[in-house]
Amino acid sequence: MQVAGDDAVLSGKGSVNQLERKGYVPVVAPENFISAAGMYGVQTSASILSADELIGREISEPTPDAQAAVDCVWQWLEEIGLTNGKEKPPVKSFTSILEGGTMLNGYYRDGIVFINRDLAGSASSLAGQNALSDRLLKVALEEVAHYATNGATDNSRDFQNYLLDVAVMLARHERVQHEVAIA
Repeated sequence: MQVAGDDAVLSGKGSVNQLERKGYVPVVAPENFISAAGMYGVQTSASILSADELIGREISEPTPDAQAAVDCVWQWLEEIGLTNGKEKPPVKSFTSILEGGTMLNGYYRDGIVFINRDLAGSASSLAGQNALSDRLLKVALEEVAHYATNGATDNSRDFQNYLLDVAVMLARHERVQHEVAIA
């Protein structure tokens, strides 16, 4: 590694671009060699790159629509009292490569809601919340629900109960709003 300089990092082929963008000099090696070298303190892609970068995700500030979708969902939850005493979560956007032919729409991690840039552009900047797609709002609701439930997992009873509470309370809230508008 001394031959390649202080900025050298042992890496597999998949991390070369991310390392170069960060100013490092990737030295491509077999995975078993990289793992062994890492145990002896040699810089590897795993010690330099974040978990997101290792799998090809690029994190950025939220797009206007990603932020607007979380704002909209949070407003719904505030109106029905289901924020669980929390402040609105921060939002980030990401891009990623397909994983097994599937696109990740969003995820929640460490108090932050992440929404795929491919779902969330900037239409809301011109047309407001009505420009947000149903798909984007569903993704925002799911990831905000993970946040509000302290990370309850997708198939857990806690997560299901929370989302059913949201559905029932939003329906009742809408019904009350409709009855007030008629009266």
